[in-house]
Amino acid sequence: MPDPVPARRPGEGRGLRPAGFACGGILPRVDRQSRDGDAVFLPDSLVPEHAAQAGPAAGWLRSVPGIVQQAASRWQLDVDDGGLMHGGFAVVMPVHRGEEACVLKISQLTEAVAAEALALSAWDGQGAVRLLEADPATGVLLLERLNPQRTLFDLPWPAAAHVAAALLRRLASVPAPPGVPPLRQVA
Repeated sequence: MPDPVPARRPGEGRGLRPAGFACGGILPRVDRQSRDGDAVFLPDSLVPEHAAQAGPAAGWLRSVPGIVQQAASRWQLDVDDGGLMHGGFAVVMPVHRGEEACVLKISQLTEAVAAEALALSAWDGQGAVRLLEADPATGVLLLERLNPQRTLFDLPWPAAAHVAAALLRRLASVPAPPGVPPLRQVA
Protein backbone atom coordinates (compact mmCIF):
# COMPACT_ATOMS: atom_id res chain seq x y z
CA MET A 1 0.00 0.00 0.00
CA PRO A 2 1.44 3.43 -0.92
CA ASP A 3 2.32 6.01 1.71
CA PRO A 4 -0.46 8.51 2.37
CA VAL A 5 -0.05 11.61 0.25
CA PRO A 6 -0.42 14.92 2.11
CA ALA A 7 -2.75 17.56 0.69
CA ARG A 8 -1.10 20.01 -1.70
CA ARG A 9 -0.36 23.43 -0.29
CA PRO A 10 -0.16 26.48 -2.60
CA GLY A 11 3.19 26.57 -4.31
CA GLU A 12 4.07 22.91 -3.68
CA GLY A 13 4.73 20.40 -6.45
CA ARG A 14 1.86 18.58 -8.07
CA GLY A 15 3.21 15.22 -9.29
CA LEU A 16 1.51 12.04 -8.11
CA ARG A 17 3.59 9.70 -6.01
CA PRO A 18 4.17 6.27 -7.46
CA ALA A 19 1.76 3.63 -6.21
CA GLY A 20 2.72 0.39 -7.90
CA PHE A 21 0.49 -2.56 -8.57
CA ALA A 22 0.80 -6.24 -9.26
CA CYS A 23 -0.95 -7.58 -12.30
CA GLY A 24 0.12 -11.19 -12.42
CA GLY A 25 2.31 -10.62 -15.45
CA ILE A 26 -0.69 -9.87 -17.68
CA LEU A 27 0.19 -6.19 -18.16
CA PRO A 28 3.46 -4.38 -17.62
CA ARG A 29 3.77 -1.88 -14.81
CA VAL A 30 1.87 1.11 -16.20
CA ASP A 31 3.10 4.59 -15.46
CA ARG A 32 2.23 7.96 -16.85
CA GLN A 33 3.99 11.28 -16.68
CA SER A 34 2.60 14.68 -15.86
CA ARG A 35 3.70 17.70 -17.83
CA ASP A 36 6.49 18.13 -15.27
CA GLY A 37 7.69 14.56 -15.83
CA ASP A 38 6.70 13.16 -12.41
CA ALA A 39 5.99 9.44 -12.80
CA VAL A 40 2.71 8.11 -11.42
CA PHE A 41 0.93 4.79 -11.59
CA LEU A 42 -2.62 3.65 -12.26
CA PRO A 43 -4.49 2.47 -9.16
CA ASP A 44 -4.34 -1.14 -8.01
CA SER A 45 -8.11 -1.50 -8.22
CA LEU A 46 -8.30 -0.53 -11.90
CA VAL A 47 -5.61 -2.77 -13.32
CA PRO A 48 -6.94 -6.26 -12.43
CA GLU A 49 -10.41 -5.36 -13.78
CA HIS A 50 -9.02 -4.58 -17.22
CA ALA A 51 -5.98 -6.85 -17.20
CA ALA A 52 -8.25 -9.87 -17.07
CA GLN A 53 -10.00 -8.67 -20.21
CA ALA A 54 -8.46 -9.05 -23.60
CA GLY A 55 -9.00 -6.69 -26.48
CA PRO A 56 -10.21 -3.10 -26.33
CA ALA A 57 -10.39 -2.72 -22.54
CA ALA A 58 -6.80 -3.88 -21.97
CA GLY A 59 -5.63 -1.86 -24.97
CA TRP A 60 -7.33 1.25 -23.61
CA LEU A 61 -5.65 0.76 -20.25
CA ARG A 62 -2.24 0.60 -21.93
CA SER A 63 -3.01 3.82 -23.83
CA VAL A 64 -3.98 5.87 -20.76
CA PRO A 65 -0.41 6.90 -19.84
CA GLY A 66 0.28 8.45 -23.25
CA ILE A 67 -3.13 10.12 -23.36
CA VAL A 68 -2.54 11.74 -19.96
CA GLN A 69 0.89 12.98 -20.99
CA GLN A 70 -0.44 14.46 -24.25
CA ALA A 71 -3.37 16.20 -22.53
CA ALA A 72 -1.12 17.59 -19.78
CA SER A 73 1.24 19.01 -22.39
CA ARG A 74 -1.47 20.34 -24.73
CA TRP A 75 -3.54 22.04 -22.02
CA GLN A 76 -0.64 23.01 -19.70
CA LEU A 77 -1.80 20.79 -16.82
CA ASP A 78 -0.05 19.67 -13.66
CA VAL A 79 -1.22 16.36 -12.16
CA ASP A 80 -2.10 16.74 -8.46
CA ASP A 81 -1.17 14.40 -5.63
CA GLY A 82 -3.67 11.64 -4.87
CA GLY A 83 -7.37 11.57 -5.51
CA LEU A 84 -7.29 9.44 -8.67
CA MET A 85 -10.72 7.86 -9.22
CA HIS A 86 -12.07 5.39 -11.75
CA GLY A 87 -15.10 3.48 -12.83
CA GLY A 88 -15.33 0.66 -15.33
CA PHE A 89 -14.84 2.90 -18.37
CA ALA A 90 -12.96 6.01 -17.23
CA VAL A 91 -10.14 7.35 -15.09
CA VAL A 92 -10.55 10.76 -13.43
CA MET A 93 -7.54 12.51 -11.97
CA PRO A 94 -7.19 15.86 -10.24
CA VAL A 95 -5.09 18.40 -12.14
CA HIS A 96 -4.37 22.10 -12.07
CA ARG A 97 -4.10 24.53 -14.96
CA GLY A 98 -2.27 27.41 -13.36
CA GLU A 99 -4.23 28.08 -10.18
CA GLU A 100 -7.46 26.55 -11.54
CA ALA A 101 -8.42 23.21 -9.97
CA CYS A 102 -9.73 20.80 -12.62
CA VAL A 103 -10.12 17.10 -13.30
CA LEU A 104 -8.98 15.20 -16.36
CA LYS A 105 -11.40 12.46 -17.39
CA ILE A 106 -10.02 9.80 -19.73
CA SER A 107 -12.72 7.46 -21.05
CA GLN A 108 -12.71 4.43 -23.25
CA LEU A 109 -13.77 5.58 -26.69
CA THR A 110 -17.48 5.36 -27.21
CA GLU A 111 -20.07 7.52 -28.91
CA ALA A 112 -21.10 8.57 -25.41
CA VAL A 113 -17.88 10.59 -24.91
CA ALA A 114 -18.68 12.92 -27.82
CA ALA A 115 -22.31 13.22 -26.68
CA GLU A 116 -21.16 13.99 -23.13
CA ALA A 117 -18.87 16.76 -24.38
CA LEU A 118 -21.69 18.27 -26.49
CA ALA A 119 -24.19 18.14 -23.61
CA LEU A 120 -21.76 19.63 -21.08
CA SER A 121 -20.89 22.37 -23.54
CA ALA A 122 -24.60 23.19 -24.03
CA TRP A 123 -25.25 23.30 -20.27
CA ASP A 124 -22.13 25.48 -19.78
CA GLY A 125 -21.85 24.83 -16.05
CA GLN A 126 -25.50 25.69 -15.35
CA GLY A 127 -26.59 22.64 -13.36
CA ALA A 128 -23.74 20.41 -14.51
CA VAL A 129 -19.99 20.45 -14.26
CA ARG A 130 -18.37 23.00 -16.63
CA LEU A 131 -16.50 21.57 -19.62
CA LEU A 132 -13.19 23.40 -20.03
CA GLU A 133 -11.61 21.45 -22.90
CA ALA A 134 -12.53 18.35 -24.87
CA ASP A 135 -10.86 15.90 -27.21
CA PRO A 136 -13.58 13.32 -27.88
CA ALA A 137 -11.38 11.58 -30.46
CA THR A 138 -9.11 10.42 -27.61
CA GLY A 139 -11.85 10.21 -24.95
CA VAL A 140 -10.48 13.13 -22.90
CA LEU A 141 -12.47 15.82 -21.11
CA LEU A 142 -11.04 18.58 -18.91
CA LEU A 143 -13.67 19.56 -16.37
CA GLU A 144 -13.96 22.03 -13.54
CA ARG A 145 -13.30 20.35 -10.21
CA LEU A 146 -16.30 20.05 -7.93
CA ASN A 147 -16.19 19.78 -4.15
CA PRO A 148 -16.67 16.08 -3.31
CA GLN A 149 -17.51 17.02 0.28
CA ARG A 150 -20.64 18.89 -0.82
CA THR A 151 -23.37 16.36 -1.63
CA LEU A 152 -27.14 16.01 -1.42
CA PHE A 153 -26.58 13.22 1.13
CA ASP A 154 -25.95 15.96 3.72
CA LEU A 155 -29.49 17.33 3.32
CA PRO A 156 -32.73 15.89 4.66
CA TRP A 157 -34.31 13.84 1.87
CA PRO A 158 -37.17 16.31 1.12
CA ALA A 159 -34.67 19.14 0.65
CA ALA A 160 -32.38 16.92 -1.43
CA ALA A 161 -35.32 15.87 -3.64
CA HIS A 162 -36.25 19.53 -4.15
CA VAL A 163 -32.70 20.42 -5.19
CA ALA A 164 -32.49 17.41 -7.54
CA ALA A 165 -35.84 18.25 -9.16
CA ALA A 166 -34.83 21.88 -9.70
CA LEU A 167 -31.55 20.73 -11.19
CA LEU A 168 -33.28 18.35 -13.62
CA ARG A 169 -35.72 21.09 -14.67
CA ARG A 170 -32.80 23.45 -15.35
CA LEU A 171 -30.89 20.86 -17.38
CA ALA A 172 -34.00 19.79 -19.33
CA SER A 173 -34.75 23.43 -20.22
CA VAL A 174 -31.61 23.62 -22.38
CA PRO A 175 -32.22 22.33 -25.93
CA ALA A 176 -30.15 19.27 -26.72
CA PRO A 177 -27.41 19.86 -29.29
CA PRO A 178 -27.71 18.01 -32.61
CA GLY A 179 -26.73 14.37 -32.17
CA VAL A 180 -27.53 14.31 -28.44
CA PRO A 181 -30.84 12.87 -27.24
CA PRO A 182 -32.93 15.31 -25.17
CA LEU A 183 -32.58 14.82 -21.43
CA ARG A 184 -36.32 14.16 -21.18
CA GLN A 185 -35.81 11.15 -23.46
CA VAL A 186 -33.00 9.58 -21.39
CA ALA A 187 -33.89 10.61 -17.82
